[in-house]
Amino acid sequence: MPMKSETDSKDKIEKVATKIFAEKGFDGSSVREIAEKAGLGKPMIYYYFKNKDDLYFKLLETAVSPLCSKIEEVTGTAASPPEKIKGIVGAYQELFWKKPNLFQLVHMAAEKKEKVAGVIAEKYFTRAHLALSDTIQEGIEKKVFKKDNPSMLAFSVIGIILHYLTMGHIIQKVSADRYAPEEFINVLASHIIQLLSVEADGNLP
Repeated sequence: MPMKSETDSKDKIEKVATKIFAEKGFDGSSVREIAEKAGLGKPMIYYYFKNKDDLYFKLLETAVSPLCSKIEEVTGTAASPPEKIKGIVGAYQELFWKKPNLFQLVHMAAEKKEKVAGVIAEKYFTRAHLALSDTIQEGIEKKVFKKDNPSMLAFSVIGIILHYLTMGHIIQKVSADRYAPEEFINVLASHIIQLLSVEADGNLP
């Protein structure tokens, strides 16, 4: 079992590295800078991580793995499809609120089409996408969601969530509506559910 000082050093490395990677991306960051900002030597970083690639990958996993597990947990319950959608929105927002640098890190990796992002997508986001697609399919079968391609609808839902979370500060300035942070999750979830609803197409069950 690692000593507390070792755990503190590893936590400090991960915290500093997350911030630097989120701000500068993988190519714009260096192990030297991370070590300096963490107040540690480079050997300490290599004690915990093989190299910069390993550190970067582990940080992305730290963000994405719990998110995907939470989505699978939510969609695996006996809740109604709309309630599951609310849970999925909540899972994304929880990551954004509690660990904004990790959220930014994942977003930047995907935006820059970094190789590691593809590995993370195959390992984790395929699971999250499948869970969301199955939830939408369930909603279609129960005639609460419109008939459409569940897979494409899942991509659209995720796109909406990410857009609102990353552009929320702009949306608040442009929109005539103003919502407190604690209200935002319900407003966004209700908006997505309405878009998926059969009533949006005028097709009542």
